Amino acid sequence: TDESDDVKFAVRERYPVDHARAAEPLLTLERLTEIIASAPKGELLKRVLNPLLPYGPALIEHCLIENGFSGNVKVDEKFESKDIEKVLVCLQKAEDYMKTTSNFSGKGYIIQKREMKPSLEVDKPTQDILTYEEFHPFLFSQHSQCPYIEFESFDKAVDEFYSKIEGQKIDLKALQQEKQALKKLDNVRKDHEDRLEALQQAQEIDKLKGELIEMNLQIVDRAIQVVRSALANQIDWTEIGLIVKEAQAQGDPVANAIKELKLQTNHVTMLLRNPYLLSEEEDDDVDGDISVEKNETEPPKA
Repeated sequence: TDESDDVKFAVRERYPVDHARAAEPLLTLERLTEIIASAPKGELLKRVLNPLLPYGPALIEHCLIENGFSGNVKVDEKFESKDIEKVLVCLQKAEDYMKTTSNFSGKGYIIQKREMKPSLEVDKPTQDILTYEEFHPFLFSQHSQCPYIEFESFDKAVDEFYSKIEGQKIDLKALQQEKQALKKLDNVRKDHEDRLEALQQAQEIDKLKGELIEMNLQIVDRAIQVVRSALANQIDWTEIGLIVKEAQAQGDPVANAIKELKLQTNHVTMLLRNPYLLSEEEDDDVDGDISVEKNETEPPKA
């Protein structure tokens, strides 16, 4: 607001306590029902309540959990009148906490966040880095399973938090940069491994093609001779294709080995098989399919 814009916060300046949010009466059941009914469906209940209450999201979430709700309970059609009554009990509990802090002499807690520091060495495990995330005068239910530090007073928790938080922010920024650098390095390594694997696969395929050409050398040579002869006699490419199809229909073994004519690039694609792999009877039963694709090869230019 315009009024708050004129407030000055600085070292050695008097804190403007008169601008602090004044205590407000607890919401009535009717008002709470109205708030929940008008809230967007699917919105977190603690987010709906937080701007309307002086408690803060952490205390609201704690009281919801303590009274049987999930900390991330959402507003939806399933919310019944009895649920709203339970929410009102949660707010009454939060009000009790607020009264406790008016003259507080209890402990303080810093809630920590665990960050994983990656290792440059493959065999070296990652390291856990604990950073300060928030501080509270109570250990709330949603934080009970988180790493935290307990202090004998809330003031000491606040002092410790602010004495370390700036340094931790710098450390976290460096950690994020390190993670990004390692991610780029990992991507380069993975890309290199993928390229190497693709090269090895290509080499295996080329090796297989060469072996199949040697095993079927007579058929390959005969196919090259036939195509060369047709081209030498200046036979139209379309007619050459028809001649091959007619020969295939007649069961010619050389023509049947020809899969495609690529005369524009002086290539002939042939389907070659290992003649020693299967007997003739078995070969008739498993003709084509995957083995055909694996055995596909292109002989040298015609």
